[in-house]
Amino acid sequence: MSSTCEATGAAVGGAPEEARLRTLVSLFTNKWSASAIGALEDGALRFGELQRRLRGVSPKVLTRTLRRLEEFGLVNRVVYPDIPLRVEYSLTEVGRGAAGLSRDLRNWVDENIDEMVRPSPDPDADR
Repeated sequence: MSSTCEATGAAVGGAPEEARLRTLVSLFTNKWSASAIGALEDGALRFGELQRRLRGVSPKVLTRTLRRLEEFGLVNRVVYPDIPLRVEYSLTEVGRGAAGLSRDLRNWVDENIDEMVRPSPDPDADR
């Protein structure tokens, strides 16, 4: 029997745990999700500040990304009733944990990049 993933609305087969795992992996491997989590690691940011830090993200994509991160409990959205309206985004406790994992992965890549990326062999070298 097939079901629908709440977060994505996509039809999924198999155990609900598998669907949640696929959805979370997709969330964390998304370029803008990972970048937003990293940018918010230093503290709360307003939408415009966050967009400037994430050079190249459109307002539509950033809005969608932040909503998804908020839906999964990784980001807090606080609306201040100032004039003009002020909205700040920050990481939740779970989001800070995700930021730590992301930072650990970046550090691991930095430490191991020379071993992972090697020049392609010259196809004419054996001739």
